[in-house]
Amino acid sequence: MKRFTVVLFLLIMYAAAARSEWVTSTLQASLDTGSLAGTSFAVSFSYDSSQVQPVGESYVKLNSFDFTLLGVQFTRQDIFQGGQVIFQDGVITDVTASFQVILPPNSPVQNITFGFGGPGVIGYIDLDGQSGTGSFLIGNIRVHLGTIVSIRRVASSDALGGQPGIEIQLFSNDQFPVRDQIMVLQIGARQFFLSGYPNGDLNTVVFTLTEEEFAAVSCGEPVIVQYGVAPSDEVWQFGNLDKTILDQ
Repeated sequence: MKRFTVVLFLLIMYAAAARSEWVTSTLQASLDTGSLAGTSFAVSFSYDSSQVQPVGESYVKLNSFDFTLLGVQFTRQDIFQGGQVIFQDGVITDVTASFQVILPPNSPVQNITFGFGGPGVIGYIDLDGQSGTGSFLIGNIRVHLGTIVSIRRVASSDALGGQPGIEIQLFSNDQFPVRDQIMVLQIGARQFFLSGYPNGDLNTVVFTLTEEEFAAVSCGEPVIVQYGVAPSDEVWQFGNLDKTILDQ
């Protein structure tokens, strides 16, 4: 009887292992404001894809989460809060992991937190207690580069129903194709959706923000365009926002 129990236990463990399907992916992370602005690094993480539901939200435990920040290695075992991969209808929308209180030796930060301020958002506190922000993209990302051509105030915007607003004109040598997904401007953690092609030029796009929306974003935050509101595998990057060029 004892031998039968052992065999049964081994069969159950084998079946569970067979159902487990570990997937490894990456985050492309950057710190964009604060004392560590300009620091970029990659994060390798893994999870069990058999726990992902095809419909609705899924919260799947991180099996690993590894990165090196300024020469110091962080791992899954160092996570103080979070530690999940979040899915919507089978697609990754966010990863949460907060490193604080108990940190690796010689950590260059007091706190670094992924995903709690919104999908793709990083917050950190440096060793002097000063805060900074960053962002991350999930998976193998195709990156196009571009420039912020102008930021100008308009007294009456058709996109805003005749109300005043702020137009941000962006240019890239790689076209912004017409797709069945909405084009999204992301500045830091905020997203904006009113856009158009001036004169039908697919290399140039103009986004319109209300004056209140423009006031809510900060100098130094990263400026990105993508399709869809979830983290995308293709983005257009335009550096950091410089509000001083308004109306120049």
